[in-house]
Amino acid sequence: MEQADIVLDNGVVKTFTKREYAEYLIRQHFKNCKILFLDLDKLGDSTVDFYDGVVSGRTIRLNSTAVELFTFKELRQLVLHEIAHQYTPYHQHDKVYYKKAREIGVDDDNVGSKFYGAPFWKVAKAIHWKKYKSDKPVKEEKTKKKNNSVLDDYF
Repeated sequence: MEQADIVLDNGVVKTFTKREYAEYLIRQHFKNCKILFLDLDKLGDSTVDFYDGVVSGRTIRLNSTAVELFTFKELRQLVLHEIAHQYTPYHQHDKVYYKKAREIGVDDDNVGSKFYGAPFWKVAKAIHWKKYKSDKPVKEEKTKKKNNSVLDDYF
């Protein structure tokens, strides 16, 4: 299991596995958030439950393949992306979400459905192979949807 030494905000160096690091990042924002590592068809998912207008539960689901294949830096971006969704329920990738995502440290390239490049394609290929048992490449072409690409199916 891959591990890395991460320098925390207080300057302390701690060794984490990737799952431990994801959990640590989430716990910095939400102590009682349910964290699931699943075989998803997308990189991650986030839900906030309400009861009488008050938050009654939080869940962040992370793609176990992404956690395994991403570098620690890429994983941090994925987790922060999902944390931003926790702070902005009902705001899919709109201005409110973007503002919060940037505020908590999501890089501009990883806000919303812009999680393009090597991190995404590592997982897209692995998901594609698991789903179709095929080494055919995942198409990178744009669809005819308004400003969206085939990548949006993974978010």
